[in-house]
Order: sequence, then C-alpha cells, then structure tokens
Amino acid sequence: MANLDALAQLDSLREELGARKELAHFESRGLPAPDFLRDKIREPSLSELVRKLNDSTHIIDGETRVEAVEVRAPIRARVVDHSASVALICHSWDLVASNGGWQLLVHPFLCRERNQNFVEQGAVLPRDNTPATGFVVGRGRFVLTARHAALDSNRNLRPNLRCVFGYTRSNEVTQLDFPAAAVIAVKSVAAYGTQIDDDWALLELAVDSGHQGLPLRNGGARSNSVLAMGYPHGLPLKVGEGTARDGISPSFFEATLDIGAGNSGSPVFSMDTLGQPSIVEGMVIEAPDDIRALPDRCTACRESKPCAVWVQSCGQEFSTCWARIIPMARMWTNAAFKQAVEA
Repeated sequence: MANLDALAQLDSLREELGARKELAHFESRGLPAPDFLRDKIREPSLSELVRKLNDSTHIIDGETRVEAVEVRAPIRARVVDHSASVALICHSWDLVASNGGWQLLVHPFLCRERNQNFVEQGAVLPRDNTPATGFVVGRGRFVLTARHAALDSNRNLRPNLRCVFGYTRSNEVTQLDFPAAAVIAVKSVAAYGTQIDDDWALLELAVDSGHQGLPLRNGGARSNSVLAMGYPHGLPLKVGEGTARDGISPSFFEATLDIGAGNSGSPVFSMDTLGQPSIVEGMVIEAPDDIRALPDRCTACRESKPCAVWVQSCGQEFSTCWARIIPMARMWTNAAFKQAVEA
C-alpha cells in the first residue's frame, strides 16, 4: 500500500515548485506576483526544495503501482471491472499457438540481484514502439491507443498488431495462456490525430472483442484525482493512482502516475465524489523514464530508479516525475472518432 503521508508531502512539494515557476514568470516580466503564490513558498530555498524532490522515490519501487486485484478494497471491484476492457498491444511474434489458443512470450526484465518489486515477473520484449496499452471504446470492436504505438512515421498501421485481453497477475500467478477469443488482430485504423500533439489512434479489430466500451469524458471539468491502468514495460496489468495538473499546453495535462514505457495508450480515469474510478479523462501518451540498465551488465538486466526534478534559473521545470496525458476532448473533435464511437 502507498504511504499516503509521503504522497501528500510529495504533492505539496510539487505544488510549491509550480508556484515558484509562476513567480519566476511574473518576476522576469517585472510584474507584481499574486499573494496566493507567495503563500505556497515554504522551503527556505529553491535548492532545498529540489533536493527534497530528488530524494523522493515516488516513481516505481512498487510504492504505488499494484496489480488490479491488490488495489484499495473500496475501489477494487470497479477497477477489476474496468480492467476487462483494457488490452495489451503487441505483435504477432510475441505469441505462439497453444492448445487451440495463444501463449504470450515474456522474458526476464528486472535484475533478480536487486530488491525491487515485480522482479519475479517477465515482460514482453520492446520492439517497434510496443508493447503498449489500449482500451475498448464505443462498440466492442474499437480500441483506442497512442498513435506512436500503432502507426509508423508515415501514419500507416504497423503490421501484425494484436490486442490481448486478460494479461493480468493474481495470487502470484501471471496469466500467459489465452483462449483464441482473447487475442484479436487489428484490422485497420478508423481514425487518428493529425496534429503533432494529437498522439492517438482508434483501431478497428478484426472481430468484436466482447468487452464493454469504457465511459469517456465528453464535457465538464476534469477531476484532479486520477487512476491509470496499463502494461508498464510489458509487465502484467498494473494500476496506479495520482494527482493531475494542467500541462504547459492545452493539448495535454499531467499526472503523478506510477507508470512507465508500455503505458502509452493507458486509460486515465477520474475519481468521482465517492472516490471510485468513473470515466476516462484521457489517455497516456508519454510516461516517466523509470528504468535503467545496470552498468557493465547486459541490457536484459534492469533496475528501477526514482524520478528526478531539476529547475533552471529561469524557473522552468524539467522532470521525469510526470506522465503526459491527452484529454478526451481532443478525440471528440475528430468526426471519424465520434462517428465510430457513437455508432
């Protein structure tokens, strides 16, 4: 379970960092800064604030990322229900035929010599911007994911993509064998973002997945309490909670989510007034860099690393702690997306 006090302190430090950035913006233009920004400054200096942030181990080390069946009891049923509509996106060569169905091929990922979570779990090998995550929207035949995972540089569909439903872990056992109906080929691209920041693609499956489309935000204010689920680094499905904030561009927002590469395409849910994950606010398009290969070792041996934050003299923040998320509003403006999802 997450250390809630530590997470609250981390959010407070990040709030102060944001306030310092805004103050620097006002001061660089010789403008008076509002008092509410100054009221958020608590640390004696910027360097002390950054030191405390860099000492944080919020990202990975298993502090907040858990299996779907291990989330907090009050939200577990809703999370497990939603997770049925979330799919691993991989290639056909990541699967072998087995007993009339399919077996997913996984490989050692994290170093067993290190004391870190998920070390006993294998992962799908990275190749051609997969593995990634996708989720069912509208009718059961459409899956939404990140454009960079599904399309090549010419905006053509990558060949031999597959959606695998049910790649999870419970009771220390990973589900690697799937019935034929749980592994579905991608047939075509129904719609995709054409602008550089619109990193999304709507995929049409060869057959109906049989899963319910997740509820999507279509108007109204965003929640600042969010939850994401997906396949970090090709590991079995993981779930993490976090706090959202506005991005530097209206094209995306950011959140302190415990995720990584492979979470591209992950649904990000808002938490409703009852604290339950309700509707999809957006989709992960960029995840924190939370894994490194050990020096003097083969790249198959990796370890987790904490996030880092540093600030230039101009007050601009550079961080590996925040995930970037495209809001659903960007997709709803696309006529082809709207037609496919509402059909």
